[in-house]
Amino acid sequence: MNRILAALFGLRFGERRMALMMTAYHFLLLVTLYLLKPVRDSLFLSERGAIELPFVFMITTVAVIPVAALHVRAGRRLRLTRVINGVAMILIVNLLGMRWLVQFGGAWVYYLLYAWVSIYAVLVTSQFWLLANAVFSGAEAKRVFPLLSAGAILGAVVGGEVTGLLVDRWGMRTENLLLVGAGLLAASSLIVVWVRRKSEAREGRPDVADASEGAPANLFGVIKTLGTSRHLKLIVGLIALAVITTTFVDYQFKTVAASAFPAEGDLTTFMGRFYGRVSLIAFVLQVVLAPRLLRLLGVGGALAFLPVALGLGSGGMLLVGGLWAGTALRGVDQSLKHSIDKTGRELLFVPVDMEKKKRVKVFIDLFVDQGMQGIGGLLLLFLTMVAGLTVEGLSVVVLGLLAVWIGLVIWARSSYINEFRDVLSQNGSGFDQFSNGSRSPARAPRRSRRG
Repeated sequence: MNRILAALFGLRFGERRMALMMTAYHFLLLVTLYLLKPVRDSLFLSERGAIELPFVFMITTVAVIPVAALHVRAGRRLRLTRVINGVAMILIVNLLGMRWLVQFGGAWVYYLLYAWVSIYAVLVTSQFWLLANAVFSGAEAKRVFPLLSAGAILGAVVGGEVTGLLVDRWGMRTENLLLVGAGLLAASSLIVVWVRRKSEAREGRPDVADASEGAPANLFGVIKTLGTSRHLKLIVGLIALAVITTTFVDYQFKTVAASAFPAEGDLTTFMGRFYGRVSLIAFVLQVVLAPRLLRLLGVGGALAFLPVALGLGSGGMLLVGGLWAGTALRGVDQSLKHSIDKTGRELLFVPVDMEKKKRVKVFIDLFVDQGMQGIGGLLLLFLTMVAGLTVEGLSVVVLGLLAVWIGLVIWARSSYINEFRDVLSQNGSGFDQFSNGSRSPARAPRRSRRG
């Protein structure tokens, strides 16, 4: 195992146990998520219908605001690991409560469940990456983060397969998967306790334990913090543009798929096979390609991979159209977004001061992700219903968005390097000391602590 980890990811002896435990934690979170997603989708679509999906999208966007506000307050007063496990306990109680509510039916229950799972997906993964930023140094992050992403992708594959096994083979009722999810979430909390104790014993890092005493007390304070950092604003812009663009790609794919498979059963089978195979492709890319790509091209190359590939796919959609082009386009999006692009995006946060990350990371992931999906939906309504663009014609807009996206990647890479320069200069260290044999800090960053 040690030789495999060293060969694939370049992990060193002292960091392998922590890396494996964090990977197991990420794996469990994603298994839980991909148990809950089918429950959310099947119950909502069977009870309310696809025609009501736009309404639940907007409700989810609004519901994010109080969740983000409460998380900001908790992060200000409590240590990070207590926030993570406290949120997990609340989510477990929520799952048990929703299992009880589902038996009574009612439209609001299905709306609540759909919005809750959507927020859960962003919340737990955001907290995970915040913890990973606290546990691993900059140099470790470059080696470990690809493994963490691989664990998440494998969890998505296993979660989907386990769902089918429990429901189809063992006859478990769909709503009882909520109870399975609650049990897995409880198990993941035990790993967080282990990570906190081992991390503090290993290096005594207060980032993992301490509360953010200087953090803002409300969302306005978080927004003000974002306004003081050009690098954080670039990250927000990058995420916002990526979410809007991939919302368009998702619409194109689902439209051509629905047209090609008018029967509900055929469409369900196609979607299941598509997401299962895309997750496997993403896992292979993450294990085989991501570590090497990061070593060769650095963070900028990893971030540019997705928009460049989407540009090729959008060109095919514009020129050819149809199911194959739409499937290829969405397949590129899903396989790269959850592997190489995700790793690169999380690495952008590494040089940011830990206190700032604790103030804004979850807010960015929650509010920007869900909020931009709502804006993407509104833009789609305008472009398709008012401007009259066809599904293929939307590729022109997508290509324009991708050009801006690539420009932001170049800018963000430069900002990433400058952030490391600032950190190192404030600590009186030179690049040679931190280069680890690479030509730039973007290739092999090491973390230096402020103050």
